[in-house]
Amino acid sequence: MDTSKPKPIHTAVEEVRHLHEVERAGESQWTPVIALGGLIAFLLAVGVVMFGIVEGLTHLLASAR
Repeated sequence: MDTSKPKPIHTAVEEVRHLHEVERAGESQWTPVIALGGLIAFLLAVGVVMFGIVEGLTHLLASAR
């Protein structure tokens, strides 16, 4: 197995961790943008989960008739 090439998932995870560290330190001019991007990503994830729950319950209740 060739381990010299970084895997895309691991690279993305490392980049997210780095951005989190930069945001926490607050030393970058991009700190507000990073924080806002993280907030938007979190809210989108919550929205997708809520949509899935509502759709699942709707189909479940519709099939119960």
